[in-house]
Amino acid sequence: MSGKEAQVFLVRCGDEIRCAKVYKDVAQRSFKNAVQYQEGRKIRNSRRQRAINRRSKFGRDQQEVVWQRAEVDALYKLADAGVRVPKAYGFFDGVLLMELVTDGDGDVAPRLNEITMSAEQAVKDHA
Repeated sequence: MSGKEAQVFLVRCGDEIRCAKVYKDVAQRSFKNAVQYQEGRKIRNSRRQRAINRRSKFGRDQQEVVWQRAEVDALYKLADAGVRVPKAYGFFDGVLLMELVTDGDGDVAPRLNEITMSAEQAVKDHA
């Protein structure tokens, strides 16, 4: 499956089937408003932040690392807080290895944009 920011592949890991989310290069992503997603992110490394601000090659590369790392970090934080999210097994060179979410029959869970539900059901599920 391919989306705006990455392609997702099913991979075998021993006896388990997992997902490998391979992030696309910035030149191949189709985000129109990427700035909105990055707004408010803090970078502690001042050298990295200066390079990003200058838009040097190193800075653009570092911005990609920060972009990808944000989702990975969010998955770990949400899991630690008890939120049901796919388990992340690791992040290596722009590839996030994570749990494959399936239903009771073992079928791959639908994408969020494929789901329809009432407002009442959405509020109940959110709670």
